[in-house]
Amino acid sequence: EFIFVEEGELYLKLIYNTDIFINERILLMINLLENLMEQVIKYPDKSLIKLSLESSNFSQEYSDLFAEDFNF
Repeated sequence: EFIFVEEGELYLKLIYNTDIFINERILLMINLLENLMEQVIKYPDKSLIKLSLESSNFSQEYSDLFAEDFNF
């Protein structure tokens, strides 16, 4: 759920099933979303398909966790 709090601000309320997702996976999802949003702001003319989910601080552990979760 995205809520616009004030002009220029965005608040994300994330509700998930803790029986299905561990905290580390949710943190990964939040980090990926945050990176994507930063790229959208930095490159507003680029299509989403051309933007990367990974950031420069995307560790091998996160990469493995991401691949395991999403079967990449």
